Amino acid sequence: MKTIITSLLLLIAPFAFSQNRPEIWFQQEIEKLIMCKNDYEKYKSFAESDPKRYEEKRDASYQAYRGQIDKIKRNAEQFLKYIDTAVNNPELIKKTLPYRHMNTTLPFDPNAYFISKHDLLRVVKYCLLERDYAMLPERLDDIPITIKRDRYKPFKQQSIEDITKEKVKVEVN
Repeated sequence: MKTIITSLLLLIAPFAFSQNRPEIWFQQEIEKLIMCKNDYEKYKSFAESDPKRYEEKRDASYQAYRGQIDKIKRNAEQFLKYIDTAVNNPELIKKTLPYRHMNTTLPFDPNAYFISKHDLLRVVKYCLLERDYAMLPERLDDIPITIKRDRYKPFKQQSIEDITKEKVKVEVN
């Protein structure tokens, strides 16, 4: 009889005494979502150039990305509550993180790759929790809500003409 009661208490205890998850857990899960998205995009582009070498990593990173999306969707109510309170935090507007994978060995425009944590929460809420998209939009231009994009000075990629003009100026001097 004691063993039956003990086993019932052990089975019921996690549900009866469950606590709300801390705010840091939600932050980590959303940051993990973006890391998984970036890894998938990286290995997807690598697999296009060398499929034999990167096909397995691309598939594994895709599964991790989909798993993270499913985790967020399974806890939709909790994430919605967290997002609704977190978007009122003005510090999140200043903090940015990469939304897309970028090749950092080449010059790139940060406005096309970085997103604020505030805007990221809004994108996750809109795309995954309200509209039930299968995945996040791939590029910032594909996001159906307005986000702040002018965090960095305007960026102009160098063209071949710009480089040759600089060489000519150096040689003339």
